[in-house]
Amino acid sequence: MRWTVFRFMPAMTFCAICGAVLGIFRADVCALPGLAGMLAGGIAGYGAGRLGRGDPLRLWAFGQRLWLAFAGALVYGWVQLLVAGAVHATPADSPFYWIFEIADGLLREPFFSMGQTGGVVLRAYSGTLTGGWWIFFNLLDAALFAFLFLVSTGVGLFPDEKSGAEKEVLSGENDDGGDGECENDSGGDDGHEGKTTLEAGRSLFVRAESCGLVPEAPSRLALFGFVAVLLLLFGGSALARYVLDERFDPTTYHPESLRELQRLAEGRWRFDAPDGVLLRTEKDLDLFVQVSGYGSLTAATRGDNPFRLTLDKRGRRFTGLLYPLRPGTEHASSMPLSARLFIASDGSELHLAVTVFTTWGRLDPVLRAVRMDSSMKAP
Repeated sequence: MRWTVFRFMPAMTFCAICGAVLGIFRADVCALPGLAGMLAGGIAGYGAGRLGRGDPLRLWAFGQRLWLAFAGALVYGWVQLLVAGAVHATPADSPFYWIFEIADGLLREPFFSMGQTGGVVLRAYSGTLTGGWWIFFNLLDAALFAFLFLVSTGVGLFPDEKSGAEKEVLSGENDDGGDGECENDSGGDDGHEGKTTLEAGRSLFVRAESCGLVPEAPSRLALFGFVAVLLLLFGGSALARYVLDERFDPTTYHPESLRELQRLAEGRWRFDAPDGVLLRTEKDLDLFVQVSGYGSLTAATRGDNPFRLTLDKRGRRFTGLLYPLRPGTEHASSMPLSARLFIASDGSELHLAVTVFTTWGRLDPVLRAVRMDSSMKAP
């Protein structure tokens, strides 16, 4: 338990911090697949190994460090994606929206990396990633993180020139109460100078066994920690996505819920600024919202660029379609657009995000509106 609290959890904290910092960087600048994983793995692994100096070596056997690296890679990769998703997310979207849009090939993420095409010369690569390639390079980044974490943990644990295997034999911190190194018959010289590494290791093991320094059975605490991290990350993420993104069942609504939704959403809202894509007018543009059913909203604008919205409740947000209208009519002027809407918990403002495809690519303008009054006029 002490190792879990004072070694495993700090190591996972190192991994989460590295993932969060790089998640902010990739959201503001670009992704660094491979480079980010190696850098973060080296830093987090050395920090974890540095904490473990002086511990019983059965707690840092190779298998223990391997499962620790796997758990760290999970934490690092998922925290990085969630932080990047949270930075990209608008008030009308959850952090999962950006992740799943890229994984589905609907968004693209810029990246920069370096690699070899032959020989020893490094070459810089840049561009955008989406879909399957984006998933592959995120997995590759996590794998490189795990590898560098594993290597750096050994460096942090064993900073001098002795190998980890030799330390396990010569250490005096075993449960059988060994007092340290035993001198050989020749008075302290190991007597295996010039032998191969395998022969030297066998000689050390035989000499240690005769001194009562048989290595302890390896610990499985990191394996249990890996399983706990796996369940926590995926179970917690599934629950969070259900709360934030899943569509509510109208049969679970009550009259009180309907009245609360009417109080929160119905009324006249005014957009505070044009966005150049949907609102191309400098005039005040009002949005009239009304509840059309349990968990459903309809909204419409008037003026030079009218549109109508039909939305269904999904978690704390509403998703649906935006229909551009011909001025003065109820006929759609073009194909409907994907829309997401979020209303503040105090009912003071709302945010409307719309996905628009233009000749310049995909745009996701976000419009903000403030409440003018709660008197509803038919749009």
